[in-house]
Amino acid sequence: MKTSDVYWLAGMLEGEGTFGFYPRGDGRSPCPRVSMATTDEDVCVRVADLLGGRVYRRKKLKHEQKPVFNTSVGGSRAAGWMMTLLPILGLRRRAKVVDSLRGWRAVRACPNRSPRNWAHKEAA
Repeated sequence: MKTSDVYWLAGMLEGEGTFGFYPRGDGRSPCPRVSMATTDEDVCVRVADLLGGRVYRRKKLKHEQKPVFNTSVGGSRAAGWMMTLLPILGLRRRAKVVDSLRGWRAVRACPNRSPRNWAHKEAA
C-alpha cells in the first residue's frame, strides 16, 4: 500500500466515515469499528479494498434519491487502522479514535469481565 493511499483513506474517513467502539449483537465484548457510507460505489469499493472489508448496498429509503453503499471493518483490523490513521486525522475524529482504542484496550486487558463473555471463553 502506498502512503498516498493511506492519506486518501484518512481524508475519505474524515469526511464520510465513522470511528467507534460498539457492542456486538451476539453478546460478545464490544469492539472498535471503522465504517463509511457513500452514494459513490467506486469510492466505497476503494475504501473497502484498502480497509480489507466488503461493500454492502443499503436498501434505498423513501427520501433517498441514490443508492447508498456501506463498508466497515471491526475488531483488531479496525483498531489497527485507527492507530495508523490517528496522527493524520482532525481533532474531533482523533478524540473518537482515542476513546474507541481505550475501550478496546480495557476489554482486551480483562476480556471476561462480563458474565455474558464466560461462555465464549472456552470457544477462543
